[in-house]
Amino acid sequence: MQQELQKITQLTHTEFQHYLQHDKPQLLLDLIQSLQNTDPMIRDDFSYQTLFHCLRQQLLTSEQLTFLTHQLRDLLTLHDTEDAVFARSYAALLLADVIALDTEQQQIEPTCMQQTLVHISSFLMYENDTRNFVEGKGWANAIPFGADATIAAIKHPLFDDKTVPKILHGVKHILQLHTVYTHDEDERAAIILETLAHQQIPEPLLIEWVTQVFEQLNYTLFESGYTDHFFKQRTNTLHVLKTLYFYLKVKRCMPLLQETLYAYITQWHRLNA
Repeated sequence: MQQELQKITQLTHTEFQHYLQHDKPQLLLDLIQSLQNTDPMIRDDFSYQTLFHCLRQQLLTSEQLTFLTHQLRDLLTLHDTEDAVFARSYAALLLADVIALDTEQQQIEPTCMQQTLVHISSFLMYENDTRNFVEGKGWANAIPFGADATIAAIKHPLFDDKTVPKILHGVKHILQLHTVYTHDEDERAAIILETLAHQQIPEPLLIEWVTQVFEQLNYTLFESGYTDHFFKQRTNTLHVLKTLYFYLKVKRCMPLLQETLYAYITQWHRLNA
């Protein structure tokens, strides 16, 4: 595997296309399918690295990029086994790179890209796997990689503002999962919200969402009391929204949203001092 990866990294665009057509016509599909492999040597060190190199060096044609995007999009909804998280995660991670590339050059067939952006917008709504490193299988990271893809999607020129409620619902969903995030998930969630703010999303919509998030936290406290679940949800909520407040303050963006965040953050810190 390492020898093949080394060989690919030395090819020019023309040489790589010749290699695909004459030596490895199934290479792209094989690499995509290997993202489901639980062996990190195959998935991370070979398949992901090879596909990432192809994107970074722009070795793929528009047709191949469209094919890759379509195949990766299909992996986003794979939930048939517990290990399917690796396919979802690495599909999301690669789609973040694909979307960023297409944001600059628009090479992917527009309908395919539009459908992919819609799929990514709802990714966090349905993701419940909070694992990071899995012993013997490598990195899962569905939520941080899904957040990276979401951030890239928001920045794409074909991004549809109608999918914003799905994105906001997804962020709210991950705040109440039974874990405390330790691998920058909270920072990535805050960046999703900051990116929406810079995309001219109406400030009242984000203010309403923040209000709903703290109402959700109050509801958890009312329903279950000072449980482990409540404290985890409180920690995640405050980490994300304090980070968002800091980002908005530094960039002098959305002053009314800043005021709302400040009021809720100080209220919850006094309540639990």
